Amino acid sequence: MYEYCRNLTRFIFHLSIDAEKKPLRYMAGMLRTCQLEKMMTKEELEEEQRAQREQLAAIFQLLKDKQDTFEVKRAVDLIPKPSIFLPVPENSKDGCIRCAVVGTGGILNNSKMGKEIDSHDYVFRVNGAVIQGYEEDVGNKTSVYVHTSFSMYSNIITLKKYGFNSIPLDKGIKYVMIPEGMRDFDWLQGLLQGKASNGSFKGVSIT
Repeated sequence: MYEYCRNLTRFIFHLSIDAEKKPLRYMAGMLRTCQLEKMMTKEELEEEQRAQREQLAAIFQLLKDKQDTFEVKRAVDLIPKPSIFLPVPENSKDGCIRCAVVGTGGILNNSKMGKEIDSHDYVFRVNGAVIQGYEEDVGNKTSVYVHTSFSMYSNIITLKKYGFNSIPLDKGIKYVMIPEGMRDFDWLQGLLQGKASNGSFKGVSIT
């Protein structure tokens, strides 16, 4: 493995055999023959080893990033692609879309804003969208549900006492996930394939 990495580094830095035959000169981070290493001082050798470790770390990080990119693409490719995410309603007189965005801060308690919220063309809700029992204040219509994988999983546990037993399941609803890292793409892939997730959610059934 070490010899492979040395050869890979040699390739990346375009070191040719002819270059090694030129007068030997110490330059940190450049591969050299064993003969030159014997000529190096202790300080130069330590610097050389440090520079090579940095180079190898950069190479392995590059390979890891490439793998992560592949995993992200594999998950994203599974997502159904709607032709139009939110079409303009047919009864719109001015071609505009009117939306309501409902957060989870609790400021709508006793507001009696439910009917006004539901009167909008589309209603966005995020994370712990507690609706049951609070319809008069927050409405009960959900067009788009915005979440992270963690919020969807944790809110069902932490907000159960407030009636949050399930995410919104309205007909025609759109789901928007905000990824926070590779963990979420692993979760997404498991969700869309009907399998248990990997990574941080390994073993957790999606359904």
